Amino acid sequence: MKDLHNIERSRFAHGAYIGYAAGTVWTITASSSSYGRWLAIPRQADAPAAVRDMRLYAHRLSDLSAKLAALN
Repeated sequence: MKDLHNIERSRFAHGAYIGYAAGTVWTITASSSSYGRWLAIPRQADAPAAVRDMRLYAHRLSDLSAKLAALN
């Protein structure tokens, strides 16, 4: 995996990643959706209201990293 500034491998779930953006932590998992190969979901109960119900899809982790960075 190339170095992405706001995404790292999860140490708890095999094949999953952790992302950081918009003041919250995002769980990133593989998806079988036609929207993209990767799905990011905010995982904090106290996440800002603007991102609490958001779902981000992307075909590559680098694309998802850019989408997360755009939220800041």
